[in-house]
Amino acid sequence: MLLGGAMSGALDVAGGVTVPHTGGLDGFALRGKEQFPGAFQLDWGKGFGSANTGAFQSIDAVAFGPGGARVVAGRFAASVLLEGDPAETAAFGETDVLIVRYDANGDHQWHTVLRGEKNAAVVGIGLDGNGNVYLAGSYHGPLTLGSLGAQSYGQQDVFVAKLGADGTEKWVHGFGSPSPDGVYGFAVSDAGLTTVGGDYTATVAFEDGTALFLTHPRAAFLVRIDAAGDYEWRYSLDTASSQSVRAITMDGLEAGYLAGTYEGALSFGGQEIDSPTAGEDVFVMRLDLATHEPVWLVRAVDDVSLDGRLDVASLAGGGAALSGTFTGTATFGGKAVTADQRDGFVMRRGASGELRWSTVFGGPGDQIVADADFDAEGALFVTGSFGGTTLFGDVEKTPVQAPAKDVFVLQLAP
Repeated sequence: MLLGGAMSGALDVAGGVTVPHTGGLDGFALRGKEQFPGAFQLDWGKGFGSANTGAFQSIDAVAFGPGGARVVAGRFAASVLLEGDPAETAAFGETDVLIVRYDANGDHQWHTVLRGEKNAAVVGIGLDGNGNVYLAGSYHGPLTLGSLGAQSYGQQDVFVAKLGADGTEKWVHGFGSPSPDGVYGFAVSDAGLTTVGGDYTATVAFEDGTALFLTHPRAAFLVRIDAAGDYEWRYSLDTASSQSVRAITMDGLEAGYLAGTYEGALSFGGQEIDSPTAGEDVFVMRLDLATHEPVWLVRAVDDVSLDGRLDVASLAGGGAALSGTFTGTATFGGKAVTADQRDGFVMRRGASGELRWSTVFGGPGDQIVADADFDAEGALFVTGSFGGTTLFGDVEKTPVQAPAKDVFVLQLAP
């Protein structure tokens, strides 16, 4: 298990291990495993900090690779101090993206920085079967990655980049519109096929002169790039009054799952779902990534106000888990649930899209679900933070240093 995030003080981990805090908001990465049910053993922990006043660091994406490789990426402002470097690495924009690779023992192998003239952020990272690293995110102003770069199209554009297993820059793509573009979903296959998704509100231009248009106020995009950096296809989802791709996962079979939001009737590849409310709904689909055609498409959550990330994870043998954070009242499987403040949810869908179960984590504080994934045995692990006494199923937990937030790791049966 590999976790990443941000901390405002020293991080105390189960087992008596402490990740030191430098100052301000520091990033952290933890590598651990389950010893036996309910017991978590930390293999190693890393802190990313700076003595620079006003600096902050946050690890926003993590990934495993062949040979036990671990790669983490996130934003930093002002500067960041890394092991093996005598001086702090300075940020050029308001925030830059840091990418760090470790071996199975947690030893630093290399790091590099992706920079936007004004800012840059990462939303996803992954490795192929040869250990090459792929990442996607947003940038404002011209982008640089070592000797490579991408032009600026507007206020916030989308990038997809590839690094070799040794950290060398292979290629980078940038695309966008004059308006801010959203990028949320990203997945990588063992063969190095990358799929990225998000939304846009004005015509999106690509460096080769092609474009994606729209007829509704907000359309969703899906873009597929092969390991050599060539575009395989670019697709616009523009049938509802508003739609966005928020999460993508691959299952290694040239197919995967896609999740997002929409308002009004949504049609894709001959399949259609309606909306019972005037609000925003969540969809999940099984997608053939070779043809970008849906196998099935279902409405998952009704009339929801998402607060932060929406995530989808695939289960070997079929099925998916949807997770996120919401405010207000939302309907899960026909049952309306009202959040105390910000509540987390997890929903399990079967191989044909049918609802298996759903659960909500609530309490007087914030319960934020950051990520969920299945292990090889089919157990579902959920991570996030909670800031107040929270009921996780039948187990009640309170932050160690309330009112500060703590990190949780939760295991659910599939």
